[in-house]
Amino acid sequence: MKGRIALFLFIVLAYYQKANTQVLHTESYSVILDTTQKIKGSIIPDFKFQNQKKDLIEFENISDISIRFEEHAITFANKIELAKYGDEVLLSGGYLYIEYRRIFESKFSLEPFSQFHWTEARGLEF
Repeated sequence: MKGRIALFLFIVLAYYQKANTQVLHTESYSVILDTTQKIKGSIIPDFKFQNQKKDLIEFENISDISIRFEEHAITFANKIELAKYGDEVLLSGGYLYIEYRRIFESKFSLEPFSQFHWTEARGLEF
């Protein structure tokens, strides 16, 4: 009964949801397969500053972290790029990603996820 209600809600929500999507290839993210590990991943920040006529600031952060608890895992990933020359935004783009995964052997498994993208052309400001 719970499965039928969940399927009905999923179909109703999917019907009313209009979105253009781009799915990330999550195979490159850290995945916890070893049962002794609770946290696995990497964080790679990069910051550059140049003093020209105006200050040139470049920031980039790439990270992916998986957290395991009992038979469940959550993966967080992001990439943020920002370049500013004075008050002008030259580059701003990236994505945020989160995924839930249940770790067990089964022929069928749902892995819900959510992701948010923004592109360099828009110049999203923080």
